[in-house]
Amino acid sequence: MASEPCSPDQHGELDGISIEQTLDLRVRSERGRTEAEQWFAIWDILFPGAQRPDSPYMEYEQSPEFVDFATFFQGRGRIVLAEELVSAGLLGPLAPASDEYQTLLNALHSGLDLILKSFGLVLWRNLRLP
Repeated sequence: MASEPCSPDQHGELDGISIEQTLDLRVRSERGRTEAEQWFAIWDILFPGAQRPDSPYMEYEQSPEFVDFATFFQGRGRIVLAEELVSAGLLGPLAPASDEYQTLLNALHSGLDLILKSFGLVLWRNLRLP
């Protein structure tokens, strides 16, 4: 005995979202839209009329002390570190106005930026863990 395939129930309700929302979500997004624009388009489908968040990305708050440290390092801290590298004999004496000294300060500045970005990524990943 062959059974006939089931036909979809067009009037049934889905758990959480409507059929119309499901169909809207299945439509491919417009090419050329940024990832954030695509995320907001999905938000608008799932939460029509709701106020959008400022960003589609999860933000985390840094302590005021951490922000103060990062600000200090980008200003005076990198100079302190450069002077310590010279006094430890790891670098020869550098005149503050020299190109080499400015290159060193720029490298320290870039290095801290990479450290802070890596720290932010690790923190974000840790926030996502169950």
